[in-house]
Amino acid sequence: MHPPHPHRYRFRGWWRVVSTTLEPDRRSTLEEINDKGMAVPAVDRQRSFRQSRWHDSLTASPPLLLPAVALWCGTCFWIPTAGNDSPTSALLLLILGTGLVSLIPGPRFILLRLLLPFLLGMLLAPLPPQEAAKLPAGPVQIEGKISSVPRRSTGRKGRPLPDERTTVKLQQLRIRDNRVEGTVTISIPGSVTVGRGDQIQVLLAAGSGPFRKVARASHWQVISTGNLLSLFDRLRLKALDRLLAIDARWGCALLLGERGVLDPETRWVMKRTGLGHLLAVSGLHIGICLGFFLLCARHCVPPWSHRVRCLGAVLLVGQALLSGADPPAIRAAITGGLMAVGMVEGRNVSATQCLALALLIWCAMGQAPPRASATISLSAVIGIYVATGTCNFPRSSLRASLGAFFGAHAALAWWSPELCPFSPLSTLLLLPAVAATILLGALTLALSFIHIEQITRPGWDVLSFILDGLPPLVDRLPWSPWILPTIGVPAISLIMIGLLWISAGKPRLASGTLLLALLAMSIHCAFPTPPTITLLPTGRGQSVLFQAPGGTLLFDASATDQLDGGASLIRKSLWNHGSSRIDWLFISHSHLDHYSAVPELIETGSIAGIIIDECFCNHPAGIALLRIANRHRVRIHTVKTGDRLTIGPWKVRIVSAADPTPPAPRLSINDQSVVVAIRGPGGTAVLPGDAEAARLAASRGSGPVDLVLLPHHGSPMQGLAAWISVLAPEQSFVARPGALPRATTAALGPLGIDSVPGNRRAANRQPATRTKQGLPFFPPLSMMPTALALPMRTLEGWRRWWIRHHSGSAPCTGSARPMAACT
Repeated sequence: MHPPHPHRYRFRGWWRVVSTTLEPDRRSTLEEINDKGMAVPAVDRQRSFRQSRWHDSLTASPPLLLPAVALWCGTCFWIPTAGNDSPTSALLLLILGTGLVSLIPGPRFILLRLLLPFLLGMLLAPLPPQEAAKLPAGPVQIEGKISSVPRRSTGRKGRPLPDERTTVKLQQLRIRDNRVEGTVTISIPGSVTVGRGDQIQVLLAAGSGPFRKVARASHWQVISTGNLLSLFDRLRLKALDRLLAIDARWGCALLLGERGVLDPETRWVMKRTGLGHLLAVSGLHIGICLGFFLLCARHCVPPWSHRVRCLGAVLLVGQALLSGADPPAIRAAITGGLMAVGMVEGRNVSATQCLALALLIWCAMGQAPPRASATISLSAVIGIYVATGTCNFPRSSLRASLGAFFGAHAALAWWSPELCPFSPLSTLLLLPAVAATILLGALTLALSFIHIEQITRPGWDVLSFILDGLPPLVDRLPWSPWILPTIGVPAISLIMIGLLWISAGKPRLASGTLLLALLAMSIHCAFPTPPTITLLPTGRGQSVLFQAPGGTLLFDASATDQLDGGASLIRKSLWNHGSSRIDWLFISHSHLDHYSAVPELIETGSIAGIIIDECFCNHPAGIALLRIANRHRVRIHTVKTGDRLTIGPWKVRIVSAADPTPPAPRLSINDQSVVVAIRGPGGTAVLPGDAEAARLAASRGSGPVDLVLLPHHGSPMQGLAAWISVLAPEQSFVARPGALPRATTAALGPLGIDSVPGNRRAANRQPATRTKQGLPFFPPLSMMPTALALPMRTLEGWRRWWIRHHSGSAPCTGSARPMAACT
């Protein structure tokens, strides 16, 4: 047994030495009276604390657990500083706190393990996200510093001329030596080699907004290179070019983390089937590499086995840096490297230490919980340890996969309502192919230095056939994906935890957790969702949700910038509002940005009925949708001008609909839009679709109303101001991802409408507030803010209806409950 290191107890009695050196007589004066009336020196009081049970319980905990928890608690508090680059107040507070801790003669080791990490966490707390820079329309020349990982995209496979582009984010922008606050994302054509920290100069020939495309490769240049991260980014892009030279796209995705080189359909199917985690370099990929090195070390004799483990630890960190240095990869690489180094000395890292280390790394990289990536990752790791740490069953890959599945979905339920039950099994089926892809990618990069990488092409063809073919087969299975029941997020999370205990062989803990889930479900059902009107954040499209107990309506369903047409976004919004199915869907007209999500919603059973007019029935798109709806037994109801419908608590009146029968004049598709007025539990909303001047002139009514959707996504047109002035709306909103045109703003200005909420997807959302009278009121906002939810009025005295009751209106024929004709 080795003797203790001479400096091991170096700082144990430093306070006694300093105190006796500075004030020799101070120890005798520092006395206090104990319970027995005896004078006890302060040093003896400290020694009595060290002998206490509290001290023993704290020192017996894992060394990293308390600092990790304290650091995480500190990240929840952000200290406002003078600037993002000079956190002066945080550093001063850290130094002051450390000095105070060193002067306390009590349990210094506990305070150093709690207070000091807490102050460090306050220093590492993530700053508020930067807003998008307000750049003028092109052409404009800017300078900026690359702040994001350069990501490559190549478009769809099989194109004769693939559109290869590199996307980066710039900060610290300058235009002619003038500083511009915010960030901008640019897309550079071709295969470029840049890295984080590089200072570049870009000419933006055209376009506007926070995302710009560079027209030519000669319109940008690198002014200065960055630091170490820039070097790793350049190496990764060079390795990416070598893999793409032999069409090894899956090697780029699984080894280097470049998901953009895969087809969009492939990424979408992987996400739907619960296999999206395979496309992000994380613990699974690092574990495969670590297992390879440990297997090689097992077949070697010392000291070569130790050298192989140490080499594996170094290469794991190198792979994490080459894959973009994302927080999941860094966390897994450091944890795996420590495990490999610990095995050299014959030590095993405990599960608690691994979790504490993972939490420390997430906090240090500014991605601490409750952020989605950190929370889901930590929950998956905890699930693996819980499922494989039991002594009742032997360890197996299936048990670890189930633990990761239940642990991750216990946290994922707070962000997404979709779940694929076949994800654990399909992950195990693809695991050999993923491991072979990573090893073949490393081999291909090694062979590229001697220019014989072409011999690996048959292997890439086989792996591409497996990885491209299995996810679509899983996607064809029923319940792929499965929408979780609307029983409340806490109940679903507790059910997942209960299933995790069952997989770990803990029936008592499982039964207790399921009882708590039943209690959470009861509480959720006891408080129904209040009536709301919500403009869904679908980006480039239009979807307005009317939600109330007893009936759910959706006016249009589209997001053309999504691969599935926005169906997943709509299902998620429905689930967040406590509903999993739309009772009736209105389709205003036959433009793609108003019905692109309908086929997917029909196939997933999210729609019970569709309401259309006769013009839509005669359009080719309408005929195709009718065939899909009839195949899935979705009810179809046709309306015309003057029809009145009742859908639960919602009263619907068709204000205007085009008549396609001859000799009716031929109208544009926009003028074929149906203008609908919907009256609900708290107010009235008018939705004109993309109606233009002619349709608006035929759809005038008497106001005032509560809510009005600006027609044609806020585009300028004749008669818009007159139409809105007659309705006199309390609030106007628009389905538009960008700012309103200046002509529309000028037309709405005389009406007192200076801000229009839209459906832009962003992180900073300004919620709606209420006045003393209980009316919905939006404070002064900039053009196109991100206030999405529009709450309905609840006071009966403030309800104002502009729809007049007319006798002899057309009955709603062919409709069934909850839809009935108004009387």
